[in-house]
Amino acid sequence: MAIKNVHLIYFSPCGGTENVVKALGRDIQLPKREYNLTLPQSRNQKLTFNSDDLVFMGFPVYGGHMPRFFPSLVAHLRGSDTPLVMVAVYGNREYEGAFLDMSEGVRANGFKPMAAIAAVAQHSSAPHIAAGRPDPDDRDKLAAFALKALHKAQGGSDNFSAPGAHRTWELPAGMDIFPNTNPEACTNCGQCAEVCPMEAIAVDDPTATAKDKCIVCAACIKYCPAKARMFGNAETLKEYASHLVHAVARKETVIFV
Repeated sequence: MAIKNVHLIYFSPCGGTENVVKALGRDIQLPKREYNLTLPQSRNQKLTFNSDDLVFMGFPVYGGHMPRFFPSLVAHLRGSDTPLVMVAVYGNREYEGAFLDMSEGVRANGFKPMAAIAAVAQHSSAPHIAAGRPDPDDRDKLAAFALKALHKAQGGSDNFSAPGAHRTWELPAGMDIFPNTNPEACTNCGQCAEVCPMEAIAVDDPTATAKDKCIVCAACIKYCPAKARMFGNAETLKEYASHLVHAVARKETVIFV
């Protein structure tokens, strides 16, 4: 199959997934186009892709899954037996069942997963973990993988089973994983509402978070200039630290092609 165009698609509230996907496209010489799906207005227009297109689709991993509401985040994307490379970007803990979520969602929209890569980027809610990643070594590996995936797509991709497995775990009683605001520190600047990918924060009341919309991406925490936002309560932070204890040692990119 002759691939004519390459499309780099990413959803990246905190920037890590964008960095990974751009690195994937670094050495590809075919015509390329980028699509940033992070903010709601970027998902209003239907996009269609053909069988001679190759799509690299990158999403962050939250708790071993694709983001909450993943099907709605890609609902405007339509393929026609379009080869797709699944890109799961995680914060050095685990990617678990993220590829299973993505595969199910994109296949329903006419895409054909034919390769996958689990890449590490700086942890969105614990930025001391995997700080500076993807680093130069990561970027070289990402670019090399992308060329392998392109070669596979040009040769005609065969059946591909999504790797990984879902892990069943429950939050301890009393934990609140959603962002909270310190009203004494908040300046009501509205920055958190502007960067929220799910419109879960109202501009006229940025101290509140709509839990039925929030995907716990940490963008509001990262970009708050007053550092007025944080995850949950004291019990949440204690449990979260325990949850990430095994995420300190460096993990490397994992490829499936």
